Amino acid sequence: MGILPHEVKPALKAMQLTLDIGELLKRRIVRGVIGRNEVVVIHGCIGKVETAMLTQALIDKFEVSCVFLVGMAGALDPDVRVGDIVAGTEYSECDLNTNIPVKSRIKPPQESIHKIAESTNAKFGLITSADTFIADDKLANNIYRETGALCIDMDSAAAAKVCLENDVDFMSIKTIVDRSGSDAMREFEKKYMSIAPVAAAELVRVLNTFCVE
Repeated sequence: MGILPHEVKPALKAMQLTLDIGELLKRRIVRGVIGRNEVVVIHGCIGKVETAMLTQALIDKFEVSCVFLVGMAGALDPDVRVGDIVAGTEYSECDLNTNIPVKSRIKPPQESIHKIAESTNAKFGLITSADTFIADDKLANNIYRETGALCIDMDSAAAAKVCLENDVDFMSIKTIVDRSGSDAMREFEKKYMSIAPVAAAELVRVLNTFCVE
């Protein structure tokens, strides 16, 4: 799964065999084979609501064993730099405010993708999500102080929550396109075309080596 067409393009190019082309919730899907893995590739999940909707639809229609979300994110941790790949081990919604007690960390199963995770050239840790682009220094600093997340995006936590409830393995693999804050939009516009395919290309490299059980 990805947001933009460029984010999933490497997966489409890597298919040795295309099994089916169709639509799911008015979004184009391509089902095929990468390495020894049957995969379904789709993009167009913008924000947490659409991501949750699309993740559930994929699980229901294809009975997938795992979900990978690829794309871009903004760095929060000072040690995370533009161009780094971040793989999520847990997730949170930093804009979730409620008086009802909820678990702040979402930890979906990752058993079947353990070998894949170990083989990615990524930094592992918490990814947090919000339904907004973080283009303010104070806000970015506050989110990092409250969450300790490596990076922030607009979708990972939603997909993670759906996969957790369905007992489906999940991992978000994101490439850092900007430093969240006042320069984020300028950095995004400058780098997104070159950064967008990186996460999917890394996932394809690993899928060509391992078979997801």
